[in-house]
Amino acid sequence: MSPFFHADWSRYYAAVAIQPPRHTLIRTLTLFDREQRQSARSFSPTQSRAETPGRNRAADLGCGTGRDTLLLLERGWHVLAIDAEIQAITALQEQIRDRDNPQLADQLSTQCCAFEAIQWPPSLQLVNASFSLPFCPPDRFGAVWQAIRQTLQAGGWFCGQFFGDRDEWSAYTDVTNVSRSDLMALFQGATIVELEEEEYDGQTATGSPKHWHIFHVILQFPMPRLPSARDCPELNG
Repeated sequence: MSPFFHADWSRYYAAVAIQPPRHTLIRTLTLFDREQRQSARSFSPTQSRAETPGRNRAADLGCGTGRDTLLLLERGWHVLAIDAEIQAITALQEQIRDRDNPQLADQLSTQCCAFEAIQWPPSLQLVNASFSLPFCPPDRFGAVWQAIRQTLQAGGWFCGQFFGDRDEWSAYTDVTNVSRSDLMALFQGATIVELEEEEYDGQTATGSPKHWHIFHVILQFPMPRLPSARDCPELNG
């Protein structure tokens, strides 16, 4: 079993407490906001704002104490924060209370569970998985990934990290590692907005040496395609 599953969580959370949100999330929010501005410019004056579907619901997988969740909340998103450690969920909720902003608390919901036990909402506009999906065991990863795709099927965004096949923790059977070709299969049908591969010798958050092989990913899943005259001959009259 990988050392991550035996982590001293108090030490880990203290080590990452002052870390900023992940760059993949920041970049995705920038792209999302750009898309929203473009949509607003093409908004029809005769269409009611209430008729425009909301696009501000996200899930943060492996939220920890909230380095990414808090950014989403502050930008007005409603966030489902998910972590298998109750200590993480408790710390996140305490941070929200400390900020004394009832609106942030109203925007947050939580689930303390393994990824395969998530109660997914019908649809989300964003799933953020910063360094978390690799810790979904390989025999459960496929079902979790399909659930993510299902909830993002209508133009939603995904951002996060995957561990490559040369990552040091690929030796552990409870960690999911992927090759670039594996990723291409996983991402089939999605638009790969960014895919950055990184490999280096470094340290874990708590200072242990480790060889890293990481894929940093931003995807967008397509909107359902409207039927055309070619698809529906009856439209041709």
